[in-house]
Amino acid sequence: MDLKALRDTPSWDWPDNAGKMILEILTNDRADDSDRLLAAELAGDFTVINEELVGALLSILREAVRRMICVAKRQYPWGRPRPRRHARSEDPMMCDYRKYPPDDPEIAQKALHGC
Repeated sequence: MDLKALRDTPSWDWPDNAGKMILEILTNDRADDSDRLLAAELAGDFTVINEELVGALLSILREAVRRMICVAKRQYPWGRPRPRRHARSEDPMMCDYRKYPPDDPEIAQKALHGC
């Protein structure tokens, strides 16, 4: 029996090894995302849930949070972007970083002379 058959079968009719099969798919990094998502949905059923499945689901969640943090750090390497004030602000620290990217070699001079 595969996952799609489990999805279409009432949980009280699942075979005894359904929890083990779901756990194998959850812990297999090479499994399709759609299969892993379906396995995560099926893992919460009261007929198969156990400590091993909960641990696998928590590790997937931890990995997703870690990836989100890495993406956020790549997008904002200098910390949270500050809200812009009035467009004609004289504050040199409020430069429009889209207009003057941080890797621009003349950013210091542009910041000192105003944006």
